[in-house]
Amino acid sequence: MKVQVISDTHLEFFSDPRVTARAVVEPKADYLFLCGDICECGESKLFEHFVYFINYITPKYQLVIHVAGNHEYYSSTGESIATIKSKFRELERSNAKYKFLDNECIEIKASPRHRKSYIIAGTTLWTDIPKKLEVDIKYSMNDYKRVFASAKKNITPAQVTRLNKDAREFIDEVRRKHKNKDIILLTHHKPIMVAPPPGTPRDDLILKFAYENELKGLLAPPIVFAAHGHVHQHNDVSVTFGKQGATRKLHIYANPRGYPYQKTNFNPGEVITLH
Repeated sequence: MKVQVISDTHLEFFSDPRVTARAVVEPKADYLFLCGDICECGESKLFEHFVYFINYITPKYQLVIHVAGNHEYYSSTGESIATIKSKFRELERSNAKYKFLDNECIEIKASPRHRKSYIIAGTTLWTDIPKKLEVDIKYSMNDYKRVFASAKKNITPAQVTRLNKDAREFIDEVRRKHKNKDIILLTHHKPIMVAPPPGTPRDDLILKFAYENELKGLLAPPIVFAAHGHVHQHNDVSVTFGKQGATRKLHIYANPRGYPYQKTNFNPGEVITLH
């Protein structure tokens, strides 16, 4: 099965959706996975931008599967997470080739010519924020000014940790329920935590807990591929888990476009082949 993965396109930085849609991805696969931060959808005009992009790109794939990032939920008017999710559901109803996954999974065929299928499990994931770091992270991330847990009420680090707990429980449930199927895991936040190099500044050490997760215990068979966004750097690695004599490898991938001024090694035409 051939798939493409993109994330962190941040369409809010580009004024013309027609130009942006053509620049963001070069369709070359059966499926497109959108791993979050596609656009700030809590703003009416920007949600129109997002809808244009989805309606432009979906005819070029069998299915476009979307998990929201933190930026999808950004709003300047206090629009809640639940309200923004309802807009994605409405878009699903109007476009059969768009699927939004929020702690949900679907089964797809590898291609019309093959009988093999995959379970696609999708979750924003969020992160597990240690209580002692809640204040530091709250004042370091715009999420706590622009994401609303309910109407006009900002989300808190404790609520983010709860969302992360729900996501972990979802992943565990999917693995147990579909133990005889190959699972592809789509998240926005990074599902593994990489050890920082010596001398990493304290602020960067703290912010890791707003970007990364330690899911090694969950990233086990039958998960065969994991894709994410959020960190604005291309990531294509095979990670080894377990102890000597009982190891397993997992392909983990990210292809973020990032902000206009960033160099992320984004590749709009890169294709991943899953066997």
